Amino acid sequence: MMRQYRAIKKDHKDAVLFFRMGDFYEMFNEDAKIASGILEIALTSRSKNKANAIPMCGIPHHSSSLYISKLIQAGKKVALCEQMEDPKFAKGLVKREVVRVITPGTLLDDNLLDPKNHHFIVSLYFGRDGIGLAALDISTGHFKTTQILGDNRESLLADELEKIDPREILIPESTLSANGHRKQWLSQGDRYLHAQEDWIFSHGEAHRLLLDHFKTSSLEGFGCEDMPTSVSAAGALIKYLQDTQKSALSHVNHLSTYHVHKFMLLDQTTIKSLELVVSSENSRKNSLLDLLDFSCTAMGARRIRDWILKPLIQKSEIEKRLSLVDCFKANPIHRGSVREALGHMFDLERLVGRISLGSCNARDLICLKTSANALPEILSLLKEYENSALQHTLDGWDNLADIHNWIDKEIVDDPPYNLKDGNLIKSGCNEELDRLKTISREGKSYIASLETKERERTGISLLKVGFNKIYGYYIEVTKKHIDAVPE
Repeated sequence: MMRQYRAIKKDHKDAVLFFRMGDFYEMFNEDAKIASGILEIALTSRSKNKANAIPMCGIPHHSSSLYISKLIQAGKKVALCEQMEDPKFAKGLVKREVVRVITPGTLLDDNLLDPKNHHFIVSLYFGRDGIGLAALDISTGHFKTTQILGDNRESLLADELEKIDPREILIPESTLSANGHRKQWLSQGDRYLHAQEDWIFSHGEAHRLLLDHFKTSSLEGFGCEDMPTSVSAAGALIKYLQDTQKSALSHVNHLSTYHVHKFMLLDQTTIKSLELVVSSENSRKNSLLDLLDFSCTAMGARRIRDWILKPLIQKSEIEKRLSLVDCFKANPIHRGSVREALGHMFDLERLVGRISLGSCNARDLICLKTSANALPEILSLLKEYENSALQHTLDGWDNLADIHNWIDKEIVDDPPYNLKDGNLIKSGCNEELDRLKTISREGKSYIASLETKERERTGISLLKVGFNKIYGYYIEVTKKHIDAVPE
């Protein structure tokens, strides 16, 4: 088992390895020393009476979220190594493998995320003529990139990072070692800086990765085909997330390209002095964002924050937005109906993110159904407004009726939080599942009926169904009737 552990740890040297053993995650050697200090849990050892005792500590797997969050807040990565087969049926050592690496920028747990703020991980590539920046919020699938040019590009980058407020930053190893002075302003606040191998940022490799991910033959549709540093940063970010999440990232299905000069340039001093999103008390409360944000959904709150930090400067775009604002402002009663309908919406972006990455629970599916149930009413209300800018949204509208109906048909209305608790699927969905549920509920009567049925089928009057801890359930007949036992 320790050989297996060391082989897996070899591929995840920079992470604390949570090694699943039954109902516990165990940590060994240096990982155990680090984790026990941060998590304030007892450090013990295997083979403690021997000279080569192995330091170890462990946590219950069902309460791992709290411990993981503490390690992440301390700037550590956590590699989750799970048992990939049932120990009862495994031949020899249970197969184990890392199913996900959790980093400061790749959290998915709603309890650890600010619902009103994006949780970005950023990738940076410093080219000769400019700086490529890519930012991705894995919890929502929001993916954007830009290329920052000009003699003042480093100060523009610092301003952009202030607005994005990333939790984690990826940067090439050579850039970090050659320009150590950058590290101070790149990693300020709660940002964690991770150096990556240079080849991951090579334009050819990054371009190929993006084409493979989006299943396209060109990046022209995303507007970044001729932005080499942006492509390098974006491709490296996708590579990093594929490696850590062990997933195809299917919810990351679009890359938006933007240019910093198309918005009002707000430097770090201005953002802080005007208390745009954070007040002088270093909190959201009493900031401009806090005063303006009356959004009904977490998605709306994140959009308002983006708009405050990136004021429009193109007249046509400003007028289009103002026409929408006026449209709702002029109809307060109708606006109230829209707000009431939006109140039934959960955070669709993050729900879809968790479902796509396989980290959802049954209640997430019910939240998705509830949100889909609100869409027809919202569509009906919006159709009553006559606005060309709004019409663009309505043209691509999808009420998600198929998803709503599927969840409504298959999943019970009040499922348990944990999938392993069972009682998740409605009766009538699967004949075999219904049969097994009936057996589990009515075990004794099922065994009695089986005994009666087999006596009638075989003609063996003394046939019995028995049970013991070694064999489980078995059918017993006397030697006198052995010839009547069916093949």
